Amino acid sequence: MKKLTITLFWTLFVAQCVFSFILFRQWNSNVLIPLMMFIGMATWLFGRERGLLFYLLTIIILSIIYEIHAEYVVYYEDKASGTGIALVIIYTVSLLKNRIDLKLLPVRIACVRRMRSAIYLEMQQPLSQTIKPSDMHK
Repeated sequence: MKKLTITLFWTLFVAQCVFSFILFRQWNSNVLIPLMMFIGMATWLFGRERGLLFYLLTIIILSIIYEIHAEYVVYYEDKASGTGIALVIIYTVSLLKNRIDLKLLPVRIACVRRMRSAIYLEMQQPLSQTIKPSDMHK
């Protein structure tokens, strides 16, 4: 399953790069916005360090696209803000991945189910069994 996910990720990333290259003249740098999603997915799949390396790869690809389409680039937009957004995405996704370990999720769900069923069974006991008449006069 993981191999299929990684293959699908790289296929979609290459398709996004081709899409960005072809439609850059019409949409300018707006065509590059979905790359932020790929940065987040790379960080989730590969970890923080490889997510930063993937961001370095996207910077190289963006430089190539900007160099080829230099006469169409609107420079007042995205230079520093795109870098800041990408770094925030990498940090946030890596933090979430560390806190939410999907491998431990079924264990946590099973634990919550056991606790819930124990509480349910306790609630099903008649009140007369839980409170003894001798306890009422104390």
